[in-house]
Amino acid sequence: MTRHAPISRIYHMADAPAPTGQEAEARNQAAREQAWHGLGIVVLDPEDVASEWLRAALIAEAETRYGRRRHRRRQHGD
Repeated sequence: MTRHAPISRIYHMADAPAPTGQEAEARNQAAREQAWHGLGIVVLDPEDVASEWLRAALIAEAETRYGRRRHRRRQHGD
């Protein structure tokens, strides 16, 4: 099985290859919208948050609730 980061592993359960590029981004955005409208869950990628202050606050809150990430992607300013 070929690994396609950062796409969810659920795509590897299907017979088709995992989407990439714009297709992956569109599917991820649709899933975020569905989570918000259907369940009231906010799903944000910190790299998509333009405000440094807000990005830092979101990361700090997530780390407080869930712990530090094991594998960090490159963050703004790294």
